[in-house]
Amino acid sequence: MSVPSKSKFDDPSTQSRRATALPARASAFRLLPLLLVGLVLIGTAWGVRSSRWVRETALRGKDLPDLEAAVRARPDDALAQYYLAKRYYLERRFPEARDAYTAAVRLDPSSARAHLGLGLTLFELGDMGQARSELAQALQQDSHLAWAEYMLGKIAWLENNLAEAVPHVKRATQLDPRSDQAWYGLGICYIQLRRYNEAMDAMRQAVARNEASPRYHTALGELLVYRGNVDEGRKEYERALQLNPDYGPACGLMGSLYMHKMPGLDSLDRAEALLLKATRLDTYHPQDVYFDLGQLYIQKGQFKKAVEALQQSIRIDPRDERPYYILAKAYRRLGDTKSADATEKRFRFISERHVLKESLEARLSHVPEDAANRLRLARVYRDLGLSEQAVEQYAVYLRQHPDDAVRREFNQLLQEEAQSRANRKQRDFVAPHLQ
Repeated sequence: MSVPSKSKFDDPSTQSRRATALPARASAFRLLPLLLVGLVLIGTAWGVRSSRWVRETALRGKDLPDLEAAVRARPDDALAQYYLAKRYYLERRFPEARDAYTAAVRLDPSSARAHLGLGLTLFELGDMGQARSELAQALQQDSHLAWAEYMLGKIAWLENNLAEAVPHVKRATQLDPRSDQAWYGLGICYIQLRRYNEAMDAMRQAVARNEASPRYHTALGELLVYRGNVDEGRKEYERALQLNPDYGPACGLMGSLYMHKMPGLDSLDRAEALLLKATRLDTYHPQDVYFDLGQLYIQKGQFKKAVEALQQSIRIDPRDERPYYILAKAYRRLGDTKSADATEKRFRFISERHVLKESLEARLSHVPEDAANRLRLARVYRDLGLSEQAVEQYAVYLRQHPDDAVRREFNQLLQEEAQSRANRKQRDFVAPHLQ
């Protein structure tokens, strides 16, 4: 009987090689996914390292010298220019911020935040026209920029354009309901438009979002007192003074409240202390503080002090007839008839202007095409210091009746108003006078 021949697979050495090859092949297959994962991780790490987010994080953390070095190394880097501009802005180096923001906008015209930053910088530099343009560009790139809307509203308000200011500031409150600044600005605009209920609502919103602001409490308190809610208004003044005992507007208004609305044994003494304190602090309407102080001294029979306070009120605002009337009384009590007569004459002149203003306004409401009365009203407004209304009436008159002499008069008023605004250097919403 024959014996079957051995297969090559039955060779021990072959079987040994086969046993070794199988695990090696399996190990290679297991390593392949690990290799692929490693390649993916390396690629991801490289991408993250070169990503915009990582670059922004790195630039945000750099100090000013490093940012300046980064821009010198790569002047065409829009991100580096933007963060350098932002750092300049935060350090109030506005000319340098303007240059860097301008470079950032040139390199990346679609950057809404670069346009916004440039607009804010130009605002700080007093270039309102260019600031407005950049803020509008920012909104074209991103229509949800609440701060751009707010700043456009502020610029319009500073230029006495309430019709343009209100929609912008209102839109800012809609885009960012948490913004106490926007609510406050909207409240100020509504006060000037005599929309007092809406102003009250806006001020309450501002207070709710920033309860620690004495300015908001004071503005709300003044509105409440003006509308007859004295007790609640007093509480707002008290809260403002708790937050900042040296807040000038609250001191002045609380002193006025003690004198006019809260009679008591020591009310005049409390009023005097607060009003005197207000004269040493920044207030929105210092002429009113001195006027109240003059009235207080009249009530106390201290006529020399009354004269000094009332004269100061007139120096600050010579177009308000109220202090002239009280001052004439003080002069008479002191026996100074000559000064009393001169003061009464000035009082009558200003009072007649107020009466004439109301008469002309009534006539023009019935006959708006009456050019002669429109020009008279423009001049009365000018004489009373109502520059915004005067500009409006002059403009209407000149559109209907071009006149070189009147245009020179108008241009002079515009120059005086521009100079007055420059002297005030006003940069924020200010509560108007309520009386």
